[in-house]
Amino acid sequence: MIECGSIARKVTLTIVEAGNMRLVAVISRSIYEARSPAEKYGAPRHYDRDILLRNEDVDAVFIDGREVK
Repeated sequence: MIECGSIARKVTLTIVEAGNMRLVAVISRSIYEARSPAEKYGAPRHYDRDILLRNEDVDAVFIDGREVK
């Protein structure tokens, strides 16, 4: 889960409820903003953006890409 906006939360809930995927980390602008959603959705780790995006063990990333006007 990248960032913690409403779209990311909805997709994350779907992932958690599906049962055939697992949420391994939450990242946000700061590690402190990522902690609460990580705990809520059961992600074992939380990071700031730069740390996780350099992790070679990441297979997929969902980016909350809301249109900004």
